[in-house]
Amino acid sequence: MWIGWLLLLLLAAAADAAAKIPLRAFIDNNTKIGTTEAVHAMLHLAQFTVNSRPDEVDVLLGAALIPMSPEAEQLDKSTIFWNLRTSVCDHLRSGFLMMLAGSRTFTYSVYHSIANAMRVPFIDWEVSNTRPGDRFEPANKSGPFPPPFTYSVYPPVEHLLLDYIAYKGWEEVVYVHDGDNADRTLLALYTLLDQRQFGESRMELKVEPIRAPEDEMMFKSFLSSFHRSRSETKKFEMNYTLMADGTIIMETPSPKPHNIIVDLEGADRIGAFLKALEESVLVTRYFHYVFANFLIEDSDLHGLRHMLINVTLFKIFDPNAEPFKKRKKLYEDTFRAGKPTTMEQIPPVAAFAHDALLVTHAAAKLVAEEYGVGMFKNLWSPSDGSSEKNAFQMFNRGYPGVYCNPRMDRNNHGRPFETLEYGEVLAKSISSVVLDSVNETLTGRIEFDPVTGLRRNFSATVVELHQSANHANSILESFKWQHTPWPQLGFAADRIDALAAVQKARFVRPERYVYKVKPFVMLKRETENKTLVGNDRYEGYCIDLLNKLAENISGFQYEIFVSHGNKYGRKQEDGSWDGMIGYLLNETADMAVAPLTINQERERVVDFSKPFMTTGISIMIQKPEKQEFSIFSFMQPLGRTIWILTMCSYVGVSLTIFIVSTFSPYEQKQTLINPTSNEYAVTNDFSMYNSLWFTLAAFMQQGTDILPRAPSGRMASACWWFFTLIIVSSYTANLAAFLTLEKMTPPIESVEDLARQTNILYGTIKDGSTRNFFEDSAVPLYKQMYDFMKRTSQRQTQTNEQNIFVDTYDHGIERVRKGKVRIL
Repeated sequence: MWIGWLLLLLLAAAADAAAKIPLRAFIDNNTKIGTTEAVHAMLHLAQFTVNSRPDEVDVLLGAALIPMSPEAEQLDKSTIFWNLRTSVCDHLRSGFLMMLAGSRTFTYSVYHSIANAMRVPFIDWEVSNTRPGDRFEPANKSGPFPPPFTYSVYPPVEHLLLDYIAYKGWEEVVYVHDGDNADRTLLALYTLLDQRQFGESRMELKVEPIRAPEDEMMFKSFLSSFHRSRSETKKFEMNYTLMADGTIIMETPSPKPHNIIVDLEGADRIGAFLKALEESVLVTRYFHYVFANFLIEDSDLHGLRHMLINVTLFKIFDPNAEPFKKRKKLYEDTFRAGKPTTMEQIPPVAAFAHDALLVTHAAAKLVAEEYGVGMFKNLWSPSDGSSEKNAFQMFNRGYPGVYCNPRMDRNNHGRPFETLEYGEVLAKSISSVVLDSVNETLTGRIEFDPVTGLRRNFSATVVELHQSANHANSILESFKWQHTPWPQLGFAADRIDALAAVQKARFVRPERYVYKVKPFVMLKRETENKTLVGNDRYEGYCIDLLNKLAENISGFQYEIFVSHGNKYGRKQEDGSWDGMIGYLLNETADMAVAPLTINQERERVVDFSKPFMTTGISIMIQKPEKQEFSIFSFMQPLGRTIWILTMCSYVGVSLTIFIVSTFSPYEQKQTLINPTSNEYAVTNDFSMYNSLWFTLAAFMQQGTDILPRAPSGRMASACWWFFTLIIVSSYTANLAAFLTLEKMTPPIESVEDLARQTNILYGTIKDGSTRNFFEDSAVPLYKQMYDFMKRTSQRQTQTNEQNIFVDTYDHGIERVRKGKVRIL
């Protein structure tokens, strides 16, 4: 932090010696969140950069927000022009030498007209709507043209775009535009085409213009209609070529590719178009979108990487460059106490604004070197010789400020109309400016055409998002382009040779791939007298389905091949797919027929027909073996708890009868003990032994010689008899069923039972959708099951055991029949 304060002290010490160059930046406030702040911060970063240099020129930047709300854009254009002109002229009253702004198609004329009328150089960091006829006419018609007063830091994309079209060998393109910007772009394209109509390297191009909807909410429906109209099914006839060796080669012509140039105005509309493109349907690899601007970053293509689409963008600013990061960090530490300037990603438009301010400083420095720095030091003093200075008021030709309408100067009546005194000198110096990364530019080399004021001799990076063989996620590839004269293209020679080799590749006729699994696809049994070949080798539901399609669709011919490894297809770590999905993606096959599960991940890369079967996930278990009988099998009709409670009831009832008979007088009787002496004794028949015997006899439904006579004993006996009736009836019924039928209750009846235990192993098809379901599921139960399967698989791999993730269903069925493995 102390380094920043020391730098501030040094800058303050040199402040009086350096000339102050007043600038004004007009920032469009109608941009997406963060862009306005980023532009403002990058302008201040550029100011910090140039004012830190040990030279005699410093810049004084003033920024003005121009409110261009959506409501304002609905106003009449003349009203917008008037408001913008009034704002610029109001700022001119306090005075500035050069103005910076990011113009739109409908606001460019305001900045351009004020720049020409007041001789105030204008540096545009957006796409300038410059035309060849916009040059300022000299007073003397025979004299040389003066330097332009409008310069564009944003490079014209037409030269790069035309080189890319020639590089690809395209003869037809669809041009999606916003209306007003089409006039500028098409005029520049056809001007370049006229220059390329001579010699052997002649270039011809057919352009089909289509205007994009003004409402960004309509982009999705616009793209859906466009893709649908361009993807109409066409019948292609087979081409047969007879070779010298007698073989016949069958070829199918590729569908017509669609090359779309997207030229929309503003980063907001481009972002909305990209978002709609992510959500559009019927997009195939035959669509190639090229965005004719420098406002898209690699991160903007993240949502398109899973789509079968080709996208090309142009880049000129790298926010990850180390010099830029170091300079930005120094600025933040010095002026913002280490706080970030803006969001993490700097939009490209902010980088152009940064370089626009570097251009103004370089131009002022050239003027100071040629005419002396004193001409700038007198900007803040009137020409009448007074020593009074105003730090907030610039003087021009002896008058305060610059007035678009001199009559608006209330303090100087009769003031004549005067243009900016040093305007032409500054404009001429801007046309001589040459900057590059050594001068800390963010967009590379900056050099202007002295006639048009457009940027020239720049380089850019071309980023292609395209499908690679067997990949669902697209491949991101980038290469350099350098501004070179025709007929040379700005791309490296090895890139052009590689493209030519690709274009010579011939389209091979694809086949239909199947997945062999009973009863959908099976091999027929061959006999000694008949050998099966070709499609006749297979039978099953899917084969019958193909035969029905051939019967009902004219010209439908197919050749069946079994997927290598008999795999459905699983997404690999590098984004590629194997199995049947992989064959479809790399165009080895044009149709796959199988009991293939439809899930979200597969639907992103291939199209599905309507399903011919709907089912869920089931557990495949081994059929329970027949139960063996033992000496204690009679106890199996009732559970162990029932038997224990029955025994307890037996003892309890016997004890109850014994107790009540002992104390009841009804159970007492006189028994002759000695007949000789005629001696009697009082006895009770229900001793403990007899009570147990009576209860057991009643349970076995047998009679006894003794019965209770006491009411309490009879009530206890009746309850026991009723209990015996229920138990014996239930036992008899269960015993009959147990002896008649085999007991086949499986040990696992639900997925919860399977997840709760760890003794029985379970797995899935190695490359199937069931494994993906458990792997990606957010349900804790399913996640627990997949973790168990994964741990088991890793342990089995280390011990060289058979893995629970099987290759095919046939292998899984075999494993289930042999052991304790369960297949989901």
